[in-house]
Amino acid sequence: MGDRTYVTLTVRRVDKERTLQICKEANYEPNELNQLPGSSPLQNMGFEEVNYGELPFLRDLVKAGIPFDSSWASGDEYGEGCEYSRYDDFGNHNNKKIFESDEAIQVHLLEAHLQDYNALADLIKEKVKALYVLPWDNQEHNAKLFLTKQLINPE
Repeated sequence: MGDRTYVTLTVRRVDKERTLQICKEANYEPNELNQLPGSSPLQNMGFEEVNYGELPFLRDLVKAGIPFDSSWASGDEYGEGCEYSRYDDFGNHNNKKIFESDEAIQVHLLEAHLQDYNALADLIKEKVKALYVLPWDNQEHNAKLFLTKQLINPE
């Protein structure tokens, strides 16, 4: 086996049933289903004992036009992190993996820019840009554009 950990998969509530179907087809079933509080349009699904924190059916969610966040706890051989899958305004798929360790700016880089505030601001702006994840807004529309593009030009 491998290094196993807990994974939380977050999808839009409207994608819950299709996501559960894709999970079942991959022989995975969530151990927990938690609708986020209030009027949140998001649904969490918890999976225990996931090998290296990698759910094997995530590419199937992408193909189905389902945006998601897949976040995992740290294991012996890897750190805590999250994989974000979104669709932009042009129907292009965007995927980003961010580990907890990626979120920090190394002190020696900050120190090197202490005397040049513009360079320090640029360094911080670059980090913010690198960590930026498309919001959940407009994902229904953007995912439909993605699926339409796949029909027109299948890969």
